[in-house]
Amino acid sequence: MGKLTLILGGARSGKSTFAEKRASAAANGKVLYIATAQAMDEEME
Repeated sequence: MGKLTLILGGARSGKSTFAEKRASAAANGKVLYIATAQAMDEEME
């Protein structure tokens, strides 16, 4: 079974940047990156 990494932190704490760097370092397999947020405008709904 594959490895799952959960990245937690406050707003604007660098979670996305950290996750993107981790994903790019995992070049030996498929990467699934799920970003969540509250829908604050029509584009996000």
